[in-house]
Amino acid sequence: MNKFSFFLRYTAAQLTRNRRRTLFVLFCIAAGVAAVVSLRTLGLMIGDALTGNLQIANRGDIVLRVPTGNNETELADETLFQESNVLFPRTFSDQGIARVQSWAAQNGVEEISLALRANQRPITVSATDNTGEAALLFLVEPDKYPFYDQIDILQPSGARLTQRLADPDSVIISESLAEKLNLGVGDTLRFPGVSDRLRVTAIVNNDSESSLQDLNTLFFPFFYLPYAPGAAALGINANVIYMRTSPEADIDALQRSLRQAFPTLDIVSTADLEAQNSRVSEQINRLITTLGLVSLLIGGIGITNTMNVVVQRRAGELAVLKTLGVSGGQITLLFLIESLLLGVVGSLLGILSGLCLVFFLRGLGERVVAQTLTFAIYPQALLMGLALGVVVTLVFGFLPIISASRIRPNAVLSAHETIVPHVGRGLTLLVIAGMTFIIGLIIGVILDDPLQGVLIAYATMAVLGVLTWLLGGLLWLLGRLPAFGSIQLKLAQRFLSTQRGRMASTLLAMIIGVFSLSLILLMTQAVINAIEGIAEEQLGGNILALPNSLAVSEELAQTINTLPQIEAWQHETIYTAHLAAINDNQDVADLLATVADQAVAAEVGTGADEQARAETLSQLTQFAQGFSITLLTEDPQSLDLISGDVDVFAQPDSVLLYNSEAVQWLDLQPGDTLTLQFDAQHSQTVTVRGIVALPSNGGIIQIRIGGAQAALAPASAIPAAVQPAPSPFALTVAQPEIAPTVAQLGNIPGVFVLQTSQFNAFLSRLLEQLTALPLLIAVLALFSSSVIIANTVSLATQERRRQIGIMKALGLSTRQVLMLLLLENGLIGLLGGVLGTGAGVVLVLLTDLVADNAGILPLPTVLGLILLSLVLALTATLITAYGAARTSPLVVLRYE
Repeated sequence: MNKFSFFLRYTAAQLTRNRRRTLFVLFCIAAGVAAVVSLRTLGLMIGDALTGNLQIANRGDIVLRVPTGNNETELADETLFQESNVLFPRTFSDQGIARVQSWAAQNGVEEISLALRANQRPITVSATDNTGEAALLFLVEPDKYPFYDQIDILQPSGARLTQRLADPDSVIISESLAEKLNLGVGDTLRFPGVSDRLRVTAIVNNDSESSLQDLNTLFFPFFYLPYAPGAAALGINANVIYMRTSPEADIDALQRSLRQAFPTLDIVSTADLEAQNSRVSEQINRLITTLGLVSLLIGGIGITNTMNVVVQRRAGELAVLKTLGVSGGQITLLFLIESLLLGVVGSLLGILSGLCLVFFLRGLGERVVAQTLTFAIYPQALLMGLALGVVVTLVFGFLPIISASRIRPNAVLSAHETIVPHVGRGLTLLVIAGMTFIIGLIIGVILDDPLQGVLIAYATMAVLGVLTWLLGGLLWLLGRLPAFGSIQLKLAQRFLSTQRGRMASTLLAMIIGVFSLSLILLMTQAVINAIEGIAEEQLGGNILALPNSLAVSEELAQTINTLPQIEAWQHETIYTAHLAAINDNQDVADLLATVADQAVAAEVGTGADEQARAETLSQLTQFAQGFSITLLTEDPQSLDLISGDVDVFAQPDSVLLYNSEAVQWLDLQPGDTLTLQFDAQHSQTVTVRGIVALPSNGGIIQIRIGGAQAALAPASAIPAAVQPAPSPFALTVAQPEIAPTVAQLGNIPGVFVLQTSQFNAFLSRLLEQLTALPLLIAVLALFSSSVIIANTVSLATQERRRQIGIMKALGLSTRQVLMLLLLENGLIGLLGGVLGTGAGVVLVLLTDLVADNAGILPLPTVLGLILLSLVLALTATLITAYGAARTSPLVVLRYE
């Protein structure tokens, strides 16, 4: 006990005396722990937002929705639905609403609220004849909607939905719609189907209807109308019914009863939403916690480097302790206590920093999940940060500790610096294997799969080991390059070469941070640039008009022919069917299941998981159930033929198949037969004449509106009585005429008009949602890498105090010494930026996003990332090395 007390006092004295090195280690630990705590806390906040306030998110205890699919079984109950309006093809019928109201009264439901949500098809709203904007329409009963919480009305502040939708001609719009149409309270707007102009009575927060269950609400503006007058003016009924039950009601029992009474409805209860959101929350938590661990592991590199320097600097002192009878085991215990104290204090600092960081991260989290996040302190996040900080400190400091325990007592007789003995390769590998195993268990605990965590850790360690070795070789090569007569460059090269182990690990940390950031930024920008470059070309114009029925399509075509500003337009005639038989095999479902098994086994082996099989089967089912045939009216000789013949006009009832994955999995060949079922009365057996390549822009991005194409066929292959499906019109107009044309076409009921340039806005918002968290984690990793560089520079200046003193004694100025240190670490920053960004560029190129158009690659972003890496390295060097460079040579030489 006395020895332990001595070790504790001795360790505390050492940490206090060597305050600078202590701060280096604490900073490395705190940076990593702050990332883990902040991300874990953010994940738990997201989980609480998704799984709490479920009644608010669901807009009620139970929600009934009209099915949106075309499955005949969904429409079997003809009394429940009606097909009455081109804007909303399917809603509840009057009888259907009465049946639901009767069921609610019999089963103790306290209240129901009728609503119509145009989630799937935005409507063109216009403020003037020359402006138009796609927006989502919500008809709601203002005295009931929503049952829980209140809609956040921005203008006029503090108003309620009931007050602002009291008049039949009133409309409430979202903030984004007000900005896009330059509208304010008191202005008017109109949309197809309503002849009178509506008066804007309030403006609401954009997030009022945001939901992960309906992604359109994240990208489109919206507006509210009062249900009764709005439904009467449009001649429609509700497509959503909200239910509020008593607090003691058995929601599960009510839901079971509803499913028995209305089996075709889409019924969602708060329990369903909780289960769904819990799965999402769990996945987000695992992802961000695991990735947050990366920052802590990067900090571990700094811990190892610092402990190595500590052992080197205290080698003589440790030799004296050995001479006085302290054993190697006691030396090990001494350093373990020191590491433990550093881990605890550094983790506590990291916890405080992480909680402060959460306030900055909350906005990003809210953007990802479209929910308001409430800050809270979670003990599990704090304990995880503390435990991980301590464990990582002990693990990464263990190898230097072993070196310390092996210092010989006779080293005290050395006239100069004591040489720290090397740990044998076998013991080093054994310690690394043990360290990796512990880290793997930590990852396994996060993933709920210890074996998977250990395998991931060993695989990652192997990759990192190879990369470190390669980077060490690169630094050795850098040291052998000519210095072109520059003494400072030669000294920088020599230092990088002699300290290549430490510098390689520092360089690797920088590369990881820059690579993660560059991959996200470059991929995002490349996708946006690719869309900008090919959207208009692939879609055939700069305006798209999508009718929702054949009758609307005919009206749209007539209107297009009367507009002189339209320079050109394209329209494909498309028929939809499902495969009733393949080569006379009518058991298509079993065939698809067998093919899915074979396809998955061929790609990933017989041990494939169910998810891969389900995804493949889903793709095959979509191909078979949604078989899309484009009418071929031009000479097919220009098509890229893969096999067979393209001359379908020479053979009756023949088709050309696009070479999709489904076609490859089914091994369809020229000469095979397909039986197409268009509707209950019409079918046609066709022969595959040839297989042609999918239309391509030279990359992987393919923009299709209205579904993926499966086949091309002449009119002779389609039964004469079959009507085509409504398909988009692609229009080309001069730039000044785009807005007026959009407004004119948008006034046709049942037509959704979209500018191809709007794809960029939608895509940017989507990518912003998807990349917010990964981008945040990449920034944290890059910050940790910058901390490692600052730590490495500080350690290097302490190790080289004698060298710096000699250089200053020989006449080098403070500026020259500082320039030498900036040159050394500037090379590391530049190398890290070039290699990290270069790896991101290579990966983007491998995805074929840029294809034949190299201009799609965002070169300013590439150069900016390299410059960022260089600036971070120079800034970290300047902050930590300036004081050492100013040290008087007399002070250095006196003590060194």
